[in-house]
Amino acid sequence: MAVMSAVVASDTAAEWHIEKTGQQYFGFSTRYTGQWTSMGPVTKDVLNSSSLSSGAIRLATYTNSNNMKSTIAYQAPEVFYVDVYKDVVISEDDTAYIYVNGNPNLYLQVYNGYGSLMVEPTSIHVLVNDSEYVSDIEPGSVVRQEIPLGAEFPEITKAGFRFYFGVREVQKDIGTVSDKVYYQVLPRIGNMSITTSDQATGLLSGILAFLQTIYNAIVSLPGNIASAIIEGLKGLFIPSEEDITGIKSQYESLFSQRLGFIYQAASWITDFAQTMLSTLQSGNTYQFTFPGVSVPLPDGTNMVLLQEQQVSLENGLMDVLRPVLGTIVSFICVVSFINMAHDMVSALISGTSYFEFMRGGKHDDN
Repeated sequence: MAVMSAVVASDTAAEWHIEKTGQQYFGFSTRYTGQWTSMGPVTKDVLNSSSLSSGAIRLATYTNSNNMKSTIAYQAPEVFYVDVYKDVVISEDDTAYIYVNGNPNLYLQVYNGYGSLMVEPTSIHVLVNDSEYVSDIEPGSVVRQEIPLGAEFPEITKAGFRFYFGVREVQKDIGTVSDKVYYQVLPRIGNMSITTSDQATGLLSGILAFLQTIYNAIVSLPGNIASAIIEGLKGLFIPSEEDITGIKSQYESLFSQRLGFIYQAASWITDFAQTMLSTLQSGNTYQFTFPGVSVPLPDGTNMVLLQEQQVSLENGLMDVLRPVLGTIVSFICVVSFINMAHDMVSALISGTSYFEFMRGGKHDDN
């Protein structure tokens, strides 16, 4: 699924927006006249969704050079909310669903250049037009909310997240005197997008929709019946070891032809990783077998670059390093191989050779 892409709905048609409601107060203190100011409703434009995952967006600044303080303060006398949304123009004639995606969280920050106090939201909601479509989302959780167009929403003009903030008054001594206090919003909304299709498209989308239908039907049944059906489905969808062996044999030659030298390199890496890992985890041996390196030639012979050989680790230092190295190498071997395998499969699916795929650049370096 990592190589699949979503169809973005009007992703370049308009900016993202941050809209704050209500009246809040901030400054050196909210208790004494002349040491604070008020901040009413405001809307800030954000150029792209990446700006919503990091950095601060300033709403207002309070300055008083004649009465500098080391304290900062915040007061919200009433409940208010902050909307983070995108302008879209989508009707039921265009598509049956849209999807709001992201990992939503957002803070308000009062900051004097040296230290800050943070104000967290009391609740998070999916926003559709001016309505709260889904309530009480866990901060930072993965959201991919499907919203149908039709009777309730014949047209959608904006979609995103709404963050509620409660009544609160707080003051904090930073310890450093300053003549400025800033009132900022810190959106922490990763992977935010508004799409007109689910994350998977084409054949994969059809398969997932079919499985989702089965799942929905199962979970609506009484527990015992659902469990019985799930056990039956395991026999249909989960392959046996014999099935996997057959698939490996069937496609091994295809992978070798498409990936060439890289396919053999993967075999070397796994062999080396397994011997290295077993050595470091073993309590009886201080050596491992280096598998050697050879390259097949067109005439059917192999040119040996490095001979297979035993590598000794017989020294007192290994008594101390063995537990640490075993853990580190385990992680390195697994992560390195998974990364290479992901690139290989991506190249195979893309229809290009591994070298062409890498020369053209990965679709997503993450």
